[in-house]
Amino acid sequence: MKVVWSDQRELRNIEKPAAVVEYERRLQQALLWHGKLDRFSSFRPKPGSVVTNRAAKAAEIKNKCDRAFEDTYEHLQEIFAADPTVQLWFDRDLDFSFDTHINIDPDSMPRVITSRSANNMGDAKSTFGFKSKKEVKLDALRSALGELENELLGDKERKANAEKDAEMARQLKNKLAKLKTTD
Repeated sequence: MKVVWSDQRELRNIEKPAAVVEYERRLQQALLWHGKLDRFSSFRPKPGSVVTNRAAKAAEIKNKCDRAFEDTYEHLQEIFAADPTVQLWFDRDLDFSFDTHINIDPDSMPRVITSRSANNMGDAKSTFGFKSKKEVKLDALRSALGELENELLGDKERKANAEKDAEMARQLKNKLAKLKTTD
């Protein structure tokens, strides 16, 4: 089990390219501006407080938010044009043609595959072969249980299992031979 877990730890030590890290930073900044815009739009001033031009302030925050998403989108296009292999690091296809699933809003921007965002459509487990500690422990327990069951089987049971396996192998071989002759 320790060997398997050390392999998993090595898998997790894969370093993201600097351009992908920069994209993550820019996306985080854009998402922060979007959060500020949401907070500002839902905030209602108390009666008697200092009145500011809320429409102008909302427009200013919206412009900063939009600009941040546009900059992030442009950066993504640049890094993909420079190195198409960065596609591996993102949760969706990087298709920049008109009317695609990528857009300059918080839900449609691609996420890095290792992101914990609810908007992450990817799966780092399948891409990189990650397993959790729990999965590694369960695999080790299953393996140990299989070995233990094998040791506990008597000679007669082992021989019966071997004969059963041999019979299944013969049946499969016959079926394959029939398939080949029908072609």
